[in-house]
Amino acid sequence: MIRRCALIGVAILCVVAVGQPASALTKVRIPIPITSDPVEFDGFCPFPIEYQDLRGAIFQVLTFDADGDLTRIDIFSRGLTSEVSANGKSVVFNDAGPITVIPQADGSDLVMLRGNSFEFDQGVLSGQPIAQISSGLVVVTSIFDPVSGFNQFTSIDAVGPTADLCAELA
Repeated sequence: MIRRCALIGVAILCVVAVGQPASALTKVRIPIPITSDPVEFDGFCPFPIEYQDLRGAIFQVLTFDADGDLTRIDIFSRGLTSEVSANGKSVVFNDAGPITVIPQADGSDLVMLRGNSFEFDQGVLSGQPIAQISSGLVVVTSIFDPVSGFNQFTSIDAVGPTADLCAELA
């Protein structure tokens, strides 16, 4: 199940990487169900947070090379509005930015989020948990963790404004 990667924005991303190619040099378009029921996540803030998609649609395009290997995942949304809540507070935002995931030869993923997006990382590798909303380009290098179902960030670089969700929901 795809969980919002960003990450989760990005977290939602790499579970998709296990898809099977239809044939060489193929692009496959697949809808992603939105998370219409609240889902609780731990480890991103000092307190549990709930995530929920309020409306919109998400789909992904998987691109395979001539050998049938996955080379790129593009995730698009139409009118996606999401809510993150905790401690009786909530933040509603337009999560409309496209996401591109490019698997790397070393097993990591290069993730580019453009426009409005959110990024969640439990800080397993970096030691710094992140729960933020961004506008503009965000570039993440991450490694998918099949145990948690999330991508674990090894680096993040945001060009543009960001808002700390943990601070806003504290």
